[in-house]
Parts: sequence; C-alpha cells; structure tokens
Amino acid sequence: MEETISLQEIFSILKKNLWIMLIGMFVCLGIAGFLTFIIITPKYSATTQMIVTLPTSDQQDVNDVNANLMMINTYKTLITSNAVLDKAQEQLKTAGDFDGTVADLKAMITVDQETDSQIFSIDVES
Repeated sequence: MEETISLQEIFSILKKNLWIMLIGMFVCLGIAGFLTFIIITPKYSATTQMIVTLPTSDQQDVNDVNANLMMINTYKTLITSNAVLDKAQEQLKTAGDFDGTVADLKAMITVDQETDSQIFSIDVES
C-alpha cells in the first residue's frame, strides 16, 4: 500500500516545527563558535623551498653538485642556529607578534632536504 504526502503537508509540518529548527540551529552555531574561539587554538604554518647553487664556471662537474649538496647541510644547521634565531626572536618581539624563547622558535622550525636534490624546504608552524 502506497502512501503519498503532498508538498502542502510537508510545508505545514516544517512550519509547525520551525521554532525547533531555529533553536537547534542557534544552539549548534553557539557551540561551534565557542569551540572555534575559546577551545581550539589557531595554528599557522608557512613553507618555502630553496635551491642551493654556488657560483660556478660555465662547465659544471660532479664536484660542483656534491659541493652544493654539502652546502644544504650547512644551511640547515645555520637556519636553526642560535645566531640566526636570536635575531629572528628580537625582530618578532619588536613587531609584537611573538613572546616565546629561542627554544620555542627552534621547535617551530623544520628543515627538510629533498632526496638527492639541491632543493630544501623550511617549514614553520606555530
């Protein structure tokens, strides 16, 4: 046995329960707003990729490429060194955007090298 419902019946049911739907919507909106602004802390991230090449002559050989690959390790160490991070922390404090220590800043930075490539990436997440 088939039972049919007309659109008028559907609209009358929705009209009768409109206040329940509105209250439910505002309760869910309030919960979502509370979670977003009070409970969940925002995370920011930035990524950049860099390529390492040393000035060379017109002809490149294997030694030049190996020297570039070894320079990546130097740059990785330099980027996370206290000499660089101290200056970065001072600039961030001056701008008023950062109140952490150098150790906090160091924990936010990861430097990854692409396998067998002269490209490395710097990722910062706070």
